[in-house]
Amino acid sequence: MEKSSAKQRERIEEAREEKRTEKKAAEKKAEKELQSYAKGSTDTKRTVVQADSMEELIEKISTVNWENVKAEKTPENGSRFDYSV
Repeated sequence: MEKSSAKQRERIEEAREEKRTEKKAAEKKAEKELQSYAKGSTDTKRTVVQADSMEELIEKISTVNWENVKAEKTPENGSRFDYSV
C-alpha cells in the first residue's frame, strides 16, 4: 500500500512539474509576442474594410489576410521637421 501511494505521489509531482514548465513556456511565448507589438516598432499594417451590415463587417474583418497587407513605416516624433541651420 505504501509503495503504491509513493508511486502515485511521484506521478502527481511529475505532472505538476510538467504543468509548471508548460506554463513557463507559455508565459515566455506570450511575453515575446507582446514585445513584438512593442510601441517602439515603426512598422504598422493598415487596411480598410467596409460593409453594409454588422455581420458582414465582422466576417470581412475575420477574413483579412494580414500576410498580404504591406507594412508601412510610421514616422518617428520630430521627423517632419528639418532642424538644419
